[in-house]
Amino acid sequence: MKVCFPVERCNGMGSIVHRSLSLAPCYLVVDSETNETMPLLRNDPKIVRRGNNFIALLKEHMVEAFAVGSISAVTLSIYSRSGIKVYQYQHESVKDNVESLRRRELPELVLYDKRRR
Repeated sequence: MKVCFPVERCNGMGSIVHRSLSLAPCYLVVDSETNETMPLLRNDPKIVRRGNNFIALLKEHMVEAFAVGSISAVTLSIYSRSGIKVYQYQHESVKDNVESLRRRELPELVLYDKRRR
């Protein structure tokens, strides 16, 4: 599974997860099966040109999940409708979070629908 992390600096698996999805200086896409990483820098022309269509860029790189500290219900809804799962990270480093993801220990964030009881 390819999962994207907001990070302070793109340093591969040793990257430190940034607490804010929207303020992160860069994002790191990690293939959880091979540990291959690919940085997505906030000032990358591909991201800047796309503006708010960050999801299209994630889809282009076949990202299936995002790991965050917290997320608004609106943003979670947008990712969910786009088919991108959202997990809550549990550790400071990307490496530890990927290991937890493999063990299915990262909680998946989902919207609660009051109409479904």
